[in-house]
Amino acid sequence: MPTVVRGSRTTDGVSSSLIKRDVYEAIFNFEPYQTPLVQFYMANKLAKIRSGNPKVELQEDILVPHSTTAASITGGSATETITVATGTGKYFRAGTLVRNTSAAENYLVTASPAADAVAMATVGGGNMTAGTAVTLLIIGSAHAEGSASAQALSTQSTFPYNYLQNFKKAVHLSGTQLATVNYGGDDWTNQRVKATKEFKLDIERNFIYGIRYLDTTATANIWYTSGLLDTAGMGISDVSQYPGDAFATEAYFFNTYCKNLFAKGSGEKTLYCGSDAIAAINDYSKVKQQTKVGEKEYGVDINAILTPFGRLNIQWHPQLEGEFANWAIGLDRNEYLKYAYLSNGEVNRDMQYQDNIGTPGTDERKSQYLAQIGLWLAGGGQGVHRTLYPGA
Repeated sequence: MPTVVRGSRTTDGVSSSLIKRDVYEAIFNFEPYQTPLVQFYMANKLAKIRSGNPKVELQEDILVPHSTTAASITGGSATETITVATGTGKYFRAGTLVRNTSAAENYLVTASPAADAVAMATVGGGNMTAGTAVTLLIIGSAHAEGSASAQALSTQSTFPYNYLQNFKKAVHLSGTQLATVNYGGDDWTNQRVKATKEFKLDIERNFIYGIRYLDTTATANIWYTSGLLDTAGMGISDVSQYPGDAFATEAYFFNTYCKNLFAKGSGEKTLYCGSDAIAAINDYSKVKQQTKVGEKEYGVDINAILTPFGRLNIQWHPQLEGEFANWAIGLDRNEYLKYAYLSNGEVNRDMQYQDNIGTPGTDERKSQYLAQIGLWLAGGGQGVHRTLYPGA
């Protein structure tokens, strides 16, 4: 039987299915995440390199190290055989001049050591000062007139590597859905726009958290690329950890972390920060002292910090969240970090869109985004600052 309405017809008395829905024409896609690394390398062609192999390698070499430590010096004599840190005896040769920074004394190595026991004699007379945890700094060499040539010292190159991972993101609609009218406009266009952003997010997360691995157990190889936090792969190996439950203190950040960060590479770095880290940095008194705030504005927005060691560009990285919110990753991205893609010159597997890849004759449309890419990071990175997250 029909529903009879007595008197005035109101909205609660009319079936909701009869009321036309007023839906705004556009679809609002909320994007709480950003992709600063992917955006930088997509826009910077000079930061890209081509690789003809899914395994991308680079050659690194360093100068002969110039410092080591000794557990102790007995002292009381002008000559002594000093045992240095394991594996560092090879830094010394006959004629090497050494500074004991703990006692303000100089020593001369009297014979090239076979292992880590190094024979030394004081320079200028006097006895060696006894000490523990002594730092020894190589400051040059001194040789007698008419002496033979010095023994050569050199380092061997290393070949750090990474794999180029095969990223894919598909868009797939049936023919019926393609022909259906939807709120928010064309569904294919909307799904493709979303897939584009999700694809970039997948890559961004891997650039941070990826672990290098080659799976050969399947019918075909699966290449996993190394991210910045992969200390065992091509990630950043120089990791300093602040022993606290929040981000670094102001003194530690400027006097220790920044000093170590700029010890290698160029004088300009980029610091990608989690939300807790960037909030802590903005609250440092040294940063506030260098910031001008307009009369009608409150607060500070720090984009760069000029330290005595170099310029540090500050950028929030939304992927450093949760237990990583108080982490900060320092990079020399302009010089030592590249984006590598697989290509033999004719076939290019850089980030691309492939349309109509579905099976011919099927009642559907299928396309995908594809990229076989990875990070090329020289020097093991320029340092990561991390802290113990509360409750960890």
